[in-house]
Amino acid sequence: LFPYTTLFRSVILWLLFGIVSHIECTEEVAPSIQSIWNNLTQPFIDECIVESQVEAHLAKSWLDDIDMPNIESFRCFIKCLYKRLDFIDAEENFNEDAIINKVSYMNKEFTEMCLKYVESENDLCEKSYLYCYCVVYHLSHHI
Repeated sequence: LFPYTTLFRSVILWLLFGIVSHIECTEEVAPSIQSIWNNLTQPFIDECIVESQVEAHLAKSWLDDIDMPNIESFRCFIKCLYKRLDFIDAEENFNEDAIINKVSYMNKEFTEMCLKYVESENDLCEKSYLYCYCVVYHLSHHI
């Protein structure tokens, strides 16, 4: 078996996620899950739009369409939400406990799986985007 080194995982992540201009899933995230996410993030949407300079329509509709544009402003929009939700701590590390405690559809195994996929990424906007993609992809495919 090929050893799964950090570099190898980085290359695979880049190939899977970094090359595409945006990510669309053909499935959908359950309305109940969308509602939980929207209720958590609603207080921070406007300030994160301003901070990241993402287009408002992208920030407000991406989960409905599962259309995650792979552009800097959207990646940083996701990072902003994660910081406001305390999913990212002051040292810019993902806070597994905060994710599990605040998001009812996230359990330890699911959270750790997606964190493992992004552990080698250093850019916090990119890391946030890839983590979000992992969660959305698995939720939309009911895994």
